[in-house]
Amino acid sequence: MTGASQASRWFRRLRHSIQWRLVALFLLLALAVSGTFLFGMQKALSVGWRDAARPLLADYVDRVAADIGSPPSVERAQALTQRLPVTVRITGPQVNWQSHPEQDAHRGRAPGWRRDTCATTTMMANACSAAPPPTATALTSA
Repeated sequence: MTGASQASRWFRRLRHSIQWRLVALFLLLALAVSGTFLFGMQKALSVGWRDAARPLLADYVDRVAADIGSPPSVERAQALTQRLPVTVRITGPQVNWQSHPEQDAHRGRAPGWRRDTCATTTMMANACSAAPPPTATALTSA
């Protein structure tokens, strides 16, 4: 008996076996369900999560800025960073303070050539002027 005839005999046996047909059908359906689930979850988490989280994050930043006060208080910022897992930076003409100075000073910030007083994201939203007021910026969550 040759290898080709033996292979065709096994193929014929598998093709006519209901057990192997059901196994193949199960594997195809499992692959289709897995692919659909992975594609759907990737789509739902990539677009929907960002749109849902954006207003919550903006509200959180507004509340943190209100807790720090206007003008920003270093004592309030210290108390806030001890209570919550956030990093706060206050920059201004008289006060330059960081809650975690050991961290990289430029982490989460745009490069110097892209940074502009009017374009940076600050927690205290004031009109742009030649001498900007002190601002408190939450950089990262610890």
